[in-house]
Amino acid sequence: MSGQYNFYELDLRFNNKKIQSDDFEDLVNQILKYDGLKSLSFNLSYNQLYAKDLSLFVTLLPSFANLKNLFLYVQSLEIGDQGMSYIAQALEKCQNLNKFILQAYSCSIKDKGVEDLGASLSNSKNLTSANLWLSENNISYNGASSLCQQISKNKKLGDLTLYLYSNQLYHQSKEFNTVLASNKNLKTLVFWFMMYIDPHLVRQLQRKAIRLVKYQIKH
Repeated sequence: MSGQYNFYELDLRFNNKKIQSDDFEDLVNQILKYDGLKSLSFNLSYNQLYAKDLSLFVTLLPSFANLKNLFLYVQSLEIGDQGMSYIAQALEKCQNLNKFILQAYSCSIKDKGVEDLGASLSNSKNLTSANLWLSENNISYNGASSLCQQISKNKKLGDLTLYLYSNQLYHQSKEFNTVLASNKNLKTLVFWFMMYIDPHLVRQLQRKAIRLVKYQIKH
C-alpha cells in the first residue's frame, strides 16, 4: 500500500488477532496514509499490546484534522494508567471530535488514568457525545469523582454514557452530583453502576429525564 487515500470512514476490526507491538506499529503507519479521515473505529481488544504501544495514538490521531467520530476498543489490554494517559493526550489534540466511544474495561486502569481522561474530555470543545466503558478496573471514588468533575466542565456535551461497575466504588460520593445533576446541557445520561445513591439525587435526575441503570437507593 502506497500513496495517500481519501477514505472518509474506516472501520478496523483487529480484536483477538494476536497482534503484538511490531504488528501494531506497521498498522499505524498504514493508517496514516488515509488522508481526510472523518470517522475511525479501531478495535484492538484481546491482543498482546501494552501501554507503550498506545503511545502511537499520540502520533496517529492528530494527523486527521477533520476527524469527527472516534471509537476505540481496547478491552482486556494491560494498558494501565500510562496507556490511558496516551489515549487522553491523543484525544486532546483532536479538537474537531463530535462523538467519542472508549471501551476500556478490564485494562488495569486506576485513578490517574481516568483523571487524565477527564481532563482531556473537559477540553474537547466540539464533543457532544461520549460513551465510556471503564468497568472491571481499579478505579476508586477519588478517580471517579475527578472524572465526573472534569466532564462537567464540558458545556457542549449533551449525551453521556458511563459504565463504572466492578470498580472500587462502595460509598456514595457528592461529586457525582456535579456531573449528574448540575450540567444544564446534559440531555441523555446512562450511568451504569452498582452503588448506593441518595434518593434526592435520583429525583433530580428523573426530573431531567435522565436514565439510571442498575443503581441502589441509599437508606
